[in-house]
Amino acid sequence: MINIEIKESIITKFNESQKVLPIEYLKRNHIQYEYVSYQSFIFSLFIGEVYRSSAQFIFRAFEALDRTGEENFDPIFIKKSKSFIRKVAQTLIDENLVENDIKEKLML
Repeated sequence: MINIEIKESIITKFNESQKVLPIEYLKRNHIQYEYVSYQSFIFSLFIGEVYRSSAQFIFRAFEALDRTGEENFDPIFIKKSKSFIRKVAQTLIDENLVENDIKEKLML
């Protein structure tokens, strides 16, 4: 289990990205929808302390981002969302919340 300050910093990073999220990205027919959905899964699973699954969605988010292309996202949103995801990944590593093989893959 992680301390409350770490959780609060993750919540803050997530909220920062959501404040600049273009609303049209929430429509299922938009190419950004998959990445945005994965970001939400990462947050929910991390806060729910389901760390291995949170890591799995980090991998999926970056795969979706590669397929979609960063150029198809609002630059402020993509900067803040990637900052959130990197913070979660680094916390999973630093706090030993996932196995070593996953830690290696998370080194973004």
